[in-house]
Amino acid sequence: MSLTSWITDYVYIPLGGNRGGETRAACNRFVAMTLCGLWHGAAFHFMVWGMFHGIGLNLYRGYQKLRERWFGPKQGDGPLALRLLSIVATFHFVCLGWVLFVCDVGKAAGIIARLIGTR
Repeated sequence: MSLTSWITDYVYIPLGGNRGGETRAACNRFVAMTLCGLWHGAAFHFMVWGMFHGIGLNLYRGYQKLRERWFGPKQGDGPLALRLLSIVATFHFVCLGWVLFVCDVGKAAGIIARLIGTR
C-alpha cells in the first residue's frame, strides 16, 4: 500500500473527503497533508512541510475552479502561456517546499527569505 493510498483511505475519507462543501474538503486536505508530513519524521519542520503542501493543494483547487470559470470546462491542455506559467509556478512552489523538508523552520525561513529577495 502506498502512502497516498493510506492517507486517502485512513485519514482523508474518514474525515469526510469531499463531502460537506468546499471549505470542509479544504480542511480535510490540509489535515491529511499535515499528517503526511509527520509521517516523514517526528519533527516540526516535517509537519510544516506537510502544511505547506496542504496549502498548495487547496491553492491548486482554487486555481482549477477559477480556470474553469474563465475558460470553461477543461478541454485539452489549455492555452500555452497558461500551461507554461503553471509549470513554472509549480516548480518554484515545490522547490521552496524542499527547503522546509531539509531544514528546521527557522533556518528554512531565512533561506526562503533570501531566495525570494526579501532579505
